[in-house]
Amino acid sequence: MPIVLGIGINSKWFYQLELHAPIFPAEIEIRSRMYLVIMILMIIVILLLLSVYFRLSRGSDEPVAAEAPAKEKPAKLTPCPLCKTLLKPGERVHSVVYPGKGDRLVEIYGCPYCYPPNSSYPRYCPSCKREIGQDELIFARQFDSAGKVHVHVNGCKSCMRRT
Repeated sequence: MPIVLGIGINSKWFYQLELHAPIFPAEIEIRSRMYLVIMILMIIVILLLLSVYFRLSRGSDEPVAAEAPAKEKPAKLTPCPLCKTLLKPGERVHSVVYPGKGDRLVEIYGCPYCYPPNSSYPRYCPSCKREIGQDELIFARQFDSAGKVHVHVNGCKSCMRRT
């Protein structure tokens, strides 16, 4: 039954009052439970957000319990400048370095795969990209910079003639 505050002569007023549905005690109980559930969910969301915030803002001096053990980095594989084969740790390119001060002349023969020359691993000049013969080698210069040894490849004998 609708709640009527007053009946006027105007029928519009009567209908406006009649459109408001009465609130029953069962409906009040349902709404209060719904508000309670919404409040509990809001509290849970706030607690989750706070826990994420405190985990992210934790100082670096506190150890993390579930950290994975540090894995060793895999060895960096370097390619041979002549055949481009990736060299395993301990494999080296055969070369001859002539003594001197500053820039030193270097003759590069190849890695264990392409030197001595064979048909399985063809050798190419890094500068002009042409295939080099069995008796040919690559010329380079070596210099020290900031405690490290650097090698600058100049090329094969035909590349050296052009410069």
